[in-house]
Amino acid sequence: MQSILGIAARTGRLASLCAGNATPQVVSSITGSNLAVWTWTAAAREQQWPVRPGAAGNWTVGSTAARSLASSTGAAAAAGAGPGAGSGAAGSVSGSSDGKPVRLTQLSHGGGCGCKIAPAKLQEILKGVQLDFGSPDLLVGASTSDDAAVYRLSPDLALILTTDFFMPIVDDPRDFGRVAAANAISDVYAMGGRPLLALSVLGMPVNKLPAAVISEIVAGGADVCRQAGIPLAGGHSIDSPEPIFGLVVAGAAHPSAIRANSTGRAGDVLLLTKPLGVGAMTTAIKKGLLDEAGYKQVIGTMTQLNTVGTALGQDPRVHAITDVTGFGLLGHLLEVCRGSGLAARVAAGAVPVMAPALALAQRGVFPGAVERNWDSYGAAVAVEQGVESWRRDLLVDPQTSGGLLLAVEPGAAEELLAAVRAAGFSQAAAVGRLEAPGAAAAAGTVVLQP
Repeated sequence: MQSILGIAARTGRLASLCAGNATPQVVSSITGSNLAVWTWTAAAREQQWPVRPGAAGNWTVGSTAARSLASSTGAAAAAGAGPGAGSGAAGSVSGSSDGKPVRLTQLSHGGGCGCKIAPAKLQEILKGVQLDFGSPDLLVGASTSDDAAVYRLSPDLALILTTDFFMPIVDDPRDFGRVAAANAISDVYAMGGRPLLALSVLGMPVNKLPAAVISEIVAGGADVCRQAGIPLAGGHSIDSPEPIFGLVVAGAAHPSAIRANSTGRAGDVLLLTKPLGVGAMTTAIKKGLLDEAGYKQVIGTMTQLNTVGTALGQDPRVHAITDVTGFGLLGHLLEVCRGSGLAARVAAGAVPVMAPALALAQRGVFPGAVERNWDSYGAAVAVEQGVESWRRDLLVDPQTSGGLLLAVEPGAAEELLAAVRAAGFSQAAAVGRLEAPGAAAAAGTVVLQP
């Protein structure tokens, strides 16, 4: 199947185009008569097809290729489109305000939760800075590196506040907005809460991106807010050199339903609700190594809301929750271990991973954040013989809008796992357990087993 990947043109109004059985995509920047549409199939590289303006703003796609482009990666870059060769799910191409097509990911030095400052550097930055001034109603603050702050408003009501934003992880503006919003709202679910409303955090290079493209990013965020049942009630915007989008999210829960990352118990079984591999797969998008099916899979994973966290917060058999994002599974598990004063064991082979990411990992396709993460906390992880280096890297791979990591009562693990799967997280799995510190493993450490 052919699918329109991108359109290179000057800025202007939005339109939709479809060629044959191609998937129509939002097209930005249509003015004048010089346009080019790139299409491809799984077996062929991009081709440049002529597009002719017609009456009343209609556009006709030519039936024969004007010329072939030798390099699929180069063509995608020239078109300003898409995740890479073979990925017809690339989405819209954004024309810059100077008439040159651009890719969102080319406007930033990093993307998604891989933009996070490395854990060791963040500790250095915050060392000696007093953040908590002793408020008795601050139930969760900065001391345990949790997903959100929690403030008690009354004996029966706690306010949950979080913010999360980053630079583009994909080139499709709408998908970027959707992923960023789902990632931010996840922090409320990870505390066991219910989201109430959101504000946008928007920084855009307004001289490089047309308003129509920026509008698509915000619209993607609004789509996910609507899905979560909350209003996007406002926000703040700045002119910035790199695109940035995210949300401030407010939520609520009964204080007894709050699930911190520091309340795990020895013997708890660790459940993970989503498969890993986001960092590897989004890196593959930029390198032109991920096909259309892989693109759809990783977007579907990143935009799946972690709504199950609200119900899990009501279950006393769930002792701790965090979400797995930029520091990878092992990094966020170490936060649970440190906050709870426990150690953990993880069975590397039991951790769910998206199939394309397995193949990419074995080829060494990872973002730079994998190395930064391991350098930051690898000393606290004991890797047993038999764990492949690529599999270890998957466990420190930065996830964007990743799954929830749950520490649950051992006798309830199977029942809770079944409930999580029934809620739409079909690849959820038991991946390890927490244990009391001892000679084999000190508090705040993880043993990684095959």
